[in-house]
Amino acid sequence: DQIIKNIKKRGCVIIRNVFDDRIANEWNKILENYIVKNNFFEDQKKKEGLDRYFSDLKSNNPQICALYWSKPQIEIRHSEEMAKVKRWLNNLWIYKHNEKEVFDPNRELIYADRFRRREPGDDSLGLSTHCDAGSFERWTDDAYQKIYNDIFSDNFENYNPFDARYRNETEEFEAPAVAHVFRTFQGWTALTTQGPNDGTLQLIPIAKGIGGGFPVGAVLVNKKVASGMKPGTHGSTFGGNPLAMSVGNAVIDVLFRKGFLNNVKKNGKYFHVELNKIKNKYPKVIVMAVTPYTNAQTIVQAIRAGIESHIKKECSVAEIKNAFKATLKGDKFFCDDIVKQMRNENINPKNIFFKSLDPSPVQLSKRELQIIQFIAEGYTNSQIAAIIYLSNHTVNTHRKNIMKKLGVNNTAGIVMYAVKTQMVSPNQFSFKKSNIY
Repeated sequence: DQIIKNIKKRGCVIIRNVFDDRIANEWNKILENYIVKNNFFEDQKKKEGLDRYFSDLKSNNPQICALYWSKPQIEIRHSEEMAKVKRWLNNLWIYKHNEKEVFDPNRELIYADRFRRREPGDDSLGLSTHCDAGSFERWTDDAYQKIYNDIFSDNFENYNPFDARYRNETEEFEAPAVAHVFRTFQGWTALTTQGPNDGTLQLIPIAKGIGGGFPVGAVLVNKKVASGMKPGTHGSTFGGNPLAMSVGNAVIDVLFRKGFLNNVKKNGKYFHVELNKIKNKYPKVIVMAVTPYTNAQTIVQAIRAGIESHIKKECSVAEIKNAFKATLKGDKFFCDDIVKQMRNENINPKNIFFKSLDPSPVQLSKRELQIIQFIAEGYTNSQIAAIIYLSNHTVNTHRKNIMKKLGVNNTAGIVMYAVKTQMVSPNQFSFKKSNIY
């Protein structure tokens, strides 16, 4: 019981001795020969620049090998040992509600992925810090809003990340590297022993905002190392000193204060309402946002609020000048950092900022307009089908035709069109109690 509590508290687990050492060593040798036999490294150099998702990797002997179907990989995925591990992990979830299963914990889809090979002394980065779960979608998808209801409603202490409700109903935005699969866990199978900093996966809490603008750093050590340390001795300029820690504690006190998140939502809604009043009264007014940071929520809410251009206050003078010039000409401008953020969130800015925001008349049938309305309000294909008495296939066909007519490639484009043409109000996307379940 204590082991399970620790797993749920920390969100990760290491399971040892799943495979016999002899078999693991044999698989490792086969993979090494497989790479050489298929001339992988030379082929990878020819494809340099094509993969924007792992483009930060070094081109010479990259750690992440885009090979999926070697014999060891297939044998590991289909092994009874692996199936046993996955069944045990799946059963840690709350997978049944009202006698209805969200998923069957004893049946598992086979998920094909790359493999990683780190040579001795390799100092390349491998995979940089990232989040594989839906990000941008959490602010636009109805099912995601239900999943994070406790967090959005300022009851984050009640949030249970192992509750599977609604996780099989989410809809992610289309992107080349996005798989629409609910994964209970994400795991790596190690074929060799690993020591500290030898390629070990690292999981870190998201603590970027704790300092409230003040640089805060920290180092994790065991008791033996900590006994020889005092504040400020571990090499960080700001981390560990009394002032930095006091700032962090003060920010956490504010974040945990009852009603804080509700007040944030209230102020956000007020901003949207008042900005739209100005835009409606003075259509020629051009709005450019200058913000200290960006994330998926900030970007999508800014677009929905009618902001034409968006830059960060850290932008160079040249980029700020270009932003003003482009915006005054009637063009939309997003600084490099924001464009990069959109790409990191698997959102193609061209699909949203160009055609999907074009309010020019489009020949849409009454049924298509009705379905756009439902999509913009967060309904899934199956929900729309049930409401208007159509099959899922028919609704999906309508959706494809709508995207073709609007010149967009994903649900976000449809939503942006609906907001821009005032079929729906941007204000309804604020998280109200009435539309969070």
